[in-house]
Amino acid sequence: RTLRQVHLAAGSANPAKFRVMAQVVGHWPLELINFCSLRKNNATGGMRWVWTVKLFLEDATAKLGVLLWAEDANRFFAGAGLRPCDLRESPDELDRLEAMMARLRSVTRPMWVDCCLRSFYRDRAHPHESIS
Repeated sequence: RTLRQVHLAAGSANPAKFRVMAQVVGHWPLELINFCSLRKNNATGGMRWVWTVKLFLEDATAKLGVLLWAEDANRFFAGAGLRPCDLRESPDELDRLEAMMARLRSVTRPMWVDCCLRSFYRDRAHPHESIS
């Protein structure tokens, strides 16, 4: 599928999965050091570091912002040997993250990423008005 097809389908149906080839053209937060946040672990009641990242993907048809979340984010970054942590206190992890993002966003050698995207409901009480 193309990103345009994903965008159109996501707003008109139940949540679904889509396989696309796209390039990473941006990210939020802008500063890589802010890619992880400390969040409450519902299972233990303690705190843990998690990835909190939005990537901007682009193909010939559209540009789309996608969230990396939970285990999907862990798998994505684990490919570069990364784990969620306090990046301010982990300079080696931050260096690896910077290298990974530089490869993904290379201007001279753009990298195409094979992605599995999932749409979801932002508000389960109003599912058809809140699909993303």
